[in-house]
Amino acid sequence: MSWIRRESSDDSSGGRRRIDKRRSEIESRALFYRDEQERVQKKTFTNWINTYLIQCQPPCKIADLFPEVKDGIKLLLLLEVLSGQKLPHESRKVMQRVHCLSNVRTALSFLESKKIKLVNINPADIVDGKPSIVLGLIWTIILYFQIEEQEDTIMKSLEGTELAERGEKFKGSAKKALLAWAQNNLGDKYAIDIRDFGNSWRDGSAFNAMVHNIDPSLVDMEKLGDRTNRENLEAAFAAAESGLNIPRLIDPE
Repeated sequence: MSWIRRESSDDSSGGRRRIDKRRSEIESRALFYRDEQERVQKKTFTNWINTYLIQCQPPCKIADLFPEVKDGIKLLLLLEVLSGQKLPHESRKVMQRVHCLSNVRTALSFLESKKIKLVNINPADIVDGKPSIVLGLIWTIILYFQIEEQEDTIMKSLEGTELAERGEKFKGSAKKALLAWAQNNLGDKYAIDIRDFGNSWRDGSAFNAMVHNIDPSLVDMEKLGDRTNRENLEAAFAAAESGLNIPRLIDPE
Protein backbone atom coordinates (compact mmCIF):
# COMPACT_ATOMS: atom_id res chain seq x y z
CA MET A 1 0.00 0.00 0.00
CA SER A 2 2.88 2.37 0.74
CA TRP A 3 4.15 2.21 -2.84
CA ILE A 4 0.65 3.08 -4.07
CA ARG A 5 0.59 6.12 -1.78
CA ARG A 6 4.07 7.20 -2.95
CA GLU A 7 3.04 6.82 -6.58
CA SER A 8 -0.11 8.84 -5.98
CA SER A 9 1.93 11.48 -4.17
CA ASP A 10 4.47 11.60 -7.01
CA ASP A 11 1.70 11.99 -9.58
CA SER A 12 0.19 14.81 -7.54
CA SER A 13 3.54 16.59 -7.21
CA GLY A 14 4.23 16.18 -10.92
CA GLY A 15 0.82 17.60 -11.74
CA ARG A 16 1.44 20.62 -9.55
CA ARG A 17 4.82 21.20 -11.18
CA ARG A 18 3.25 21.09 -14.64
CA ILE A 19 0.55 23.53 -13.56
CA ASP A 20 3.13 25.86 -12.00
CA LYS A 21 5.28 25.67 -15.14
CA ARG A 22 2.27 26.43 -17.34
CA ARG A 23 1.26 29.34 -15.12
CA SER A 24 4.81 30.70 -15.25
CA GLU A 25 4.83 30.46 -19.06
CA ILE A 26 1.51 32.31 -19.31
CA GLU A 27 2.70 35.04 -16.94
CA SER A 28 5.96 35.42 -18.87
CA ARG A 29 4.08 35.70 -22.15
CA ALA A 30 1.68 38.27 -20.71
CA LEU A 31 4.62 40.28 -19.38
CA PHE A 32 6.31 40.14 -22.78
CA TYR A 33 3.21 41.42 -24.59
CA ARG A 34 2.75 44.18 -22.01
CA ASP A 35 6.35 45.29 -22.39
CA GLU A 36 6.11 45.12 -26.18
CA GLN A 37 2.94 47.22 -26.19
CA GLU A 38 4.60 49.74 -23.90
CA ARG A 39 7.67 49.89 -26.18
CA VAL A 40 5.56 50.52 -29.30
CA GLN A 41 3.43 53.16 -27.56
CA LYS A 42 6.51 54.88 -26.18
CA LYS A 43 8.12 55.07 -29.63
CA THR A 44 4.93 56.27 -31.32
CA PHE A 45 4.17 58.92 -28.70
CA THR A 46 7.78 60.14 -28.73
CA ASN A 47 7.64 60.59 -32.51
CA TRP A 48 4.34 62.46 -32.19
CA ILE A 49 5.69 64.79 -29.51
CA ASN A 50 8.81 65.56 -31.54
CA THR A 51 6.77 66.69 -34.56
CA TYR A 52 5.60 69.56 -32.33
CA LEU A 53 8.69 70.24 -30.23
CA ILE A 54 10.63 70.92 -33.43
CA GLN A 55 8.42 74.01 -33.79
CA CYS A 56 9.76 75.49 -30.53
CA GLN A 57 12.28 78.33 -30.53
CA PRO A 58 14.87 76.96 -30.32
CA PRO A 59 13.70 73.56 -31.60
CA CYS A 60 14.03 70.67 -29.18
CA LYS A 61 13.20 66.98 -29.06
CA ILE A 62 12.71 64.04 -26.74
CA ALA A 63 14.99 61.02 -27.00
CA ASP A 64 13.78 59.03 -23.98
CA LEU A 65 10.18 59.79 -23.06
CA PHE A 66 9.82 58.71 -19.43
CA PRO A 67 12.83 60.47 -17.88
CA GLU A 68 12.53 63.54 -20.10
CA VAL A 69 9.02 64.49 -19.03
CA LYS A 70 9.89 64.28 -15.34
CA ASP A 71 10.76 67.97 -14.95
CA GLY A 72 7.64 69.06 -16.84
CA ILE A 73 9.52 71.52 -19.08
CA LYS A 74 9.09 69.71 -22.39
CA LEU A 75 5.56 68.78 -21.41
CA LEU A 76 4.74 72.47 -21.03
CA LEU A 77 6.53 73.33 -24.30
CA LEU A 78 4.40 70.71 -26.06
CA LEU A 79 1.20 72.19 -24.65
CA GLU A 80 2.33 75.69 -25.68
CA VAL A 81 2.79 74.59 -29.29
CA LEU A 82 -0.50 72.68 -29.35
CA SER A 83 -2.55 75.46 -27.75
CA GLY A 84 -0.73 78.58 -28.91
CA GLN A 85 -0.73 79.79 -25.31
CA LYS A 86 2.26 80.73 -23.18
CA LEU A 87 2.51 78.74 -19.96
CA PRO A 88 4.63 79.61 -16.90
CA HIS A 89 7.30 77.14 -15.90
CA GLU A 90 10.22 76.62 -13.57
CA SER A 91 13.54 76.30 -15.42
CA ARG A 92 16.77 76.03 -13.45
CA LYS A 93 20.21 74.54 -13.95
CA VAL A 94 19.46 72.14 -11.14
CA MET A 95 15.82 71.12 -11.04
CA GLN A 96 14.72 70.00 -7.60
CA ARG A 97 11.72 67.73 -7.20
CA VAL A 98 9.61 70.64 -5.97
CA HIS A 99 10.28 72.52 -9.23
CA CYS A 100 9.42 69.46 -11.31
CA LEU A 101 6.18 68.97 -9.41
CA SER A 102 5.31 72.64 -9.93
CA ASN A 103 5.75 72.35 -13.70
CA VAL A 104 3.73 69.16 -13.97
CA ARG A 105 0.96 70.66 -11.83
CA THR A 106 0.85 73.64 -14.20
CA ALA A 107 0.52 71.28 -17.17
CA LEU A 108 -2.24 69.21 -15.56
CA SER A 109 -4.11 72.31 -14.39
CA PHE A 110 -3.99 73.67 -17.94
CA LEU A 111 -5.46 70.44 -19.30
CA GLU A 112 -8.18 70.45 -16.65
CA SER A 113 -9.03 74.04 -17.63
CA LYS A 114 -9.84 72.60 -21.07
CA LYS A 115 -12.34 70.26 -19.38
CA ILE A 116 -10.06 67.31 -20.07
CA LYS A 117 -10.61 64.44 -17.65
CA LEU A 118 -7.39 63.19 -16.10
CA VAL A 119 -8.15 59.78 -14.64
CA ASN A 120 -5.61 58.47 -12.12
CA ILE A 121 -2.96 60.93 -13.32
CA ASN A 122 -1.16 62.90 -10.63
CA PRO A 123 2.01 65.05 -10.67
CA ALA A 124 4.06 62.70 -8.48
CA ASP A 125 3.63 59.75 -10.85
CA ILE A 126 4.73 61.85 -13.83
CA VAL A 127 7.77 63.16 -11.95
CA ASP A 128 8.59 59.58 -10.96
CA GLY A 129 8.45 58.63 -14.64
CA LYS A 130 5.92 55.83 -14.21
CA PRO A 131 5.48 54.40 -17.74
CA SER A 132 1.75 53.61 -17.65
CA ILE A 133 0.90 57.03 -16.20
CA VAL A 134 3.11 58.96 -18.63
CA LEU A 135 1.70 57.03 -21.61
CA GLY A 136 -1.83 57.62 -20.33
CA LEU A 137 -1.20 61.36 -20.08
CA ILE A 138 0.28 61.64 -23.57
CA TRP A 139 -2.60 59.63 -25.03
CA THR A 140 -5.06 61.96 -23.30
CA ILE A 141 -3.28 64.95 -24.88
CA ILE A 142 -3.31 63.32 -28.32
CA LEU A 143 -6.98 62.42 -27.98
CA TYR A 144 -7.93 66.00 -27.18
CA PHE A 145 -5.69 68.06 -29.44
CA GLN A 146 -5.60 65.71 -32.44
CA ILE A 147 -9.08 64.21 -32.38
CA GLU A 148 -11.60 65.99 -30.18
CA GLU A 149 -10.64 69.48 -31.39
CA GLN A 150 -11.21 68.24 -34.96
CA GLU A 151 -14.67 66.87 -34.18
CA ASP A 152 -16.52 69.69 -35.98
CA THR A 153 -14.39 69.17 -39.09
CA ILE A 154 -15.14 65.45 -38.99
CA MET A 155 -18.86 66.09 -38.58
CA LYS A 156 -18.89 68.52 -41.52
CA SER A 157 -17.23 65.90 -43.72
CA LEU A 158 -20.17 63.58 -42.99
CA GLU A 159 -22.81 66.11 -44.09
CA GLY A 160 -24.96 64.88 -46.93
CA THR A 161 -24.00 61.24 -46.38
CA GLU A 162 -25.97 58.34 -44.99
CA LEU A 163 -23.63 58.42 -42.01
CA ALA A 164 -24.51 62.01 -41.11
CA GLU A 165 -27.29 61.04 -38.70
CA ARG A 166 -25.10 58.35 -37.22
CA GLY A 167 -22.30 60.86 -36.86
CA GLU A 168 -24.59 63.23 -34.96
CA LYS A 169 -25.22 60.46 -32.45
CA PHE A 170 -21.46 60.14 -32.07
CA LYS A 171 -20.99 63.83 -31.33
CA GLY A 172 -19.16 64.07 -28.05
CA SER A 173 -17.34 60.84 -28.84
CA ALA A 174 -14.68 61.95 -31.28
CA LYS A 175 -13.19 58.50 -31.82
CA LYS A 176 -16.55 57.15 -32.97
CA ALA A 177 -17.06 60.15 -35.24
CA LEU A 178 -13.60 59.55 -36.72
CA LEU A 179 -14.47 55.89 -37.26
CA ALA A 180 -17.66 56.96 -39.04
CA TRP A 181 -15.58 59.23 -41.26
CA ALA A 182 -13.24 56.35 -42.15
CA GLN A 183 -16.17 54.08 -42.93
CA ASN A 184 -17.79 56.72 -45.12
CA ASN A 185 -14.67 57.82 -47.01
CA LEU A 186 -12.81 54.54 -47.25
CA GLY A 187 -15.08 51.60 -46.45
CA ASP A 188 -17.53 51.64 -49.35
CA LYS A 189 -15.21 53.24 -51.90
CA TYR A 190 -12.46 50.67 -51.43
CA ALA A 191 -14.59 47.74 -50.25
CA ILE A 192 -12.77 47.64 -46.91
CA ASP A 193 -14.54 46.51 -43.75
CA ILE A 194 -13.53 49.10 -41.16
CA ARG A 195 -15.03 48.24 -37.79
CA ASP A 196 -12.47 49.59 -35.36
CA PHE A 197 -9.01 51.13 -34.98
CA GLY A 198 -7.33 47.78 -34.38
CA ASN A 199 -7.71 44.68 -36.53
CA SER A 200 -9.32 46.61 -39.39
CA TRP A 201 -6.01 48.37 -40.07
CA ARG A 202 -3.48 45.59 -39.58
CA ASP A 203 -3.23 44.37 -43.17
CA GLY A 204 -2.41 47.87 -44.44
CA SER A 205 -5.38 48.13 -46.81
CA ALA A 206 -7.08 50.95 -44.89
CA PHE A 207 -3.85 52.96 -44.59
CA ASN A 208 -3.19 52.60 -48.32
CA ALA A 209 -6.79 53.55 -49.07
CA MET A 210 -6.44 56.67 -46.95
CA VAL A 211 -3.34 57.77 -48.87
CA HIS A 212 -4.94 56.84 -52.21
CA ASN A 213 -8.06 58.82 -51.31
CA ILE A 214 -5.90 61.94 -50.98
CA ASP A 215 -3.58 61.32 -53.93
CA PRO A 216 -4.19 58.23 -56.12
CA SER A 217 -0.73 58.56 -57.69
CA LEU A 218 1.04 57.71 -54.44
CA VAL A 219 -0.05 54.09 -53.99
CA ASP A 220 -1.10 51.22 -56.26
CA MET A 221 -4.13 49.58 -54.67
CA GLU A 222 -3.94 46.63 -57.07
CA LYS A 223 -0.66 45.50 -55.50
CA LEU A 224 -2.11 45.02 -52.02
CA GLY A 225 -3.00 41.38 -52.59
CA ASP A 226 0.51 40.51 -53.77
CA ARG A 227 2.27 41.82 -50.66
CA THR A 228 2.46 40.90 -47.01
CA ASN A 229 0.70 42.98 -44.37
CA ARG A 230 4.04 44.43 -43.32
CA GLU A 231 4.90 45.40 -46.91
CA ASN A 232 1.50 47.05 -47.36
CA LEU A 233 1.93 49.03 -44.16
CA GLU A 234 5.43 50.10 -45.13
CA ALA A 235 4.20 51.22 -48.57
CA ALA A 236 1.43 53.34 -47.01
CA PHE A 237 3.66 54.95 -44.38
CA ALA A 238 6.43 55.67 -46.89
CA ALA A 239 3.98 57.22 -49.36
CA ALA A 240 2.37 59.37 -46.66
CA GLU A 241 5.77 60.57 -45.49
CA SER A 242 7.31 61.32 -48.89
CA GLY A 243 4.21 62.38 -50.81
CA LEU A 244 2.06 64.07 -48.17
CA ASN A 245 4.68 65.20 -45.64
CA ILE A 246 2.94 63.25 -42.90
CA PRO A 247 5.47 62.32 -40.20
CA ARG A 248 5.99 58.60 -39.67
CA LEU A 249 4.72 58.06 -36.15
CA ILE A 250 4.32 54.28 -36.25
CA ASP A 251 6.24 51.39 -37.77
CA PRO A 252 4.80 48.38 -39.62
CA GLU A 253 5.61 46.22 -36.60
